[in-house]
Amino acid sequence: WGAPVVVYQETGTDKQWIIGDQDPHGISPHAGNVYMCWKSFGTLVSGIVFSRSTDRNQTWSPPIELDTGSNQGCMPAVTPDGAVYVVYINFDAGNLSFVKSTDGGLSFTSPAPVATITNVPYQLPNSVFRTPDSLPSIAASPLNGNLYVAWADYRNGDADIYLSLSTDGGATWSTAERLNDDPLANGIDQFQPQISVAPNGRVSVMWFDRRLDCPNLPWVDPSRVGLSNNCIDTFMTRSYDDGQTWVSNIRASAQTWDWSLNLPLPNPSPTEKVGFIGDYQGIASSNDLDFPFWNATANLGDNPNNYQQIFVAHVPAIDLSTSQKQVVPETVVPAGVLSYTIKLNNASMDVATAAMTDTLPVSTTFQSGSLT
Repeated sequence: WGAPVVVYQETGTDKQWIIGDQDPHGISPHAGNVYMCWKSFGTLVSGIVFSRSTDRNQTWSPPIELDTGSNQGCMPAVTPDGAVYVVYINFDAGNLSFVKSTDGGLSFTSPAPVATITNVPYQLPNSVFRTPDSLPSIAASPLNGNLYVAWADYRNGDADIYLSLSTDGGATWSTAERLNDDPLANGIDQFQPQISVAPNGRVSVMWFDRRLDCPNLPWVDPSRVGLSNNCIDTFMTRSYDDGQTWVSNIRASAQTWDWSLNLPLPNPSPTEKVGFIGDYQGIASSNDLDFPFWNATANLGDNPNNYQQIFVAHVPAIDLSTSQKQVVPETVVPAGVLSYTIKLNNASMDVATAAMTDTLPVSTTFQSGSLT
């Protein structure tokens, strides 16, 4: 790694996000450019701002204002033809907005809407941690340039994950689609999504999810065991057909975690308790695997104080949607026995059926729907 390079010297900045033009098909006229956007509260530039490097991080351009007013949470994406997109939440308009550049980040279009949103509350029910609004996540397909934007939305009275896509460079966007498959308006919150697209075009979205009750595990406060819409897991879903259909939700986290343990309080006060569980979870994808990563307080042997640590899951990306599984019982406590029958459809051989049992590790609880 080289020495750090200053992009912009000011303290009033927030949620910086960076991306490079990787030119997957060798057709981008701006291959190798690096782009960064952020929210500026400064005196020289304000709002959603943008800077670029055309010499591989040796120097950066003076930041330009993409949109002023009440906004937050920008994220850039680059399509194979070298177009640059920046999406963010526009509080004044009540929507997610985006701008586009076709000259390598030198200039941008005027802001245009992606989707109208109902912003999530600053603190979700049963929580004292802050929720970072309906901040969007964007990814561009390196295969065909499709754009995918995901966000948390409160239109149904609880937080759900929604997605809209564009197949024409942002000229039009699809009707927002709800990705979490728990019952609608059930009072369970899903929030803080992130999205990635594999080289082969598979789209994967991960998020924080509170559909599982707080389990009886060593890293859960005993007084909180059994509480609903409270403790947190990481769930995800995928599309193998450019966002037209989505597989059933996958539980990516093996350990439900209790956010109340050692909750960081950046700005404690006598009248307001606002904790912090991070705004920057993420996901990366190869053709074979998805790698969602997130913070959690679980202790697998090296976190006895239950601080927030970084966890990652390796989730195989094989599409077995035509196969079948049966798992009993619906819940298995640590050290309990799980029985499952798998009927595997394989294009190159006859259908194979296997019946198996497993004894769960002492650190793992099985909940129905979490085996994939």
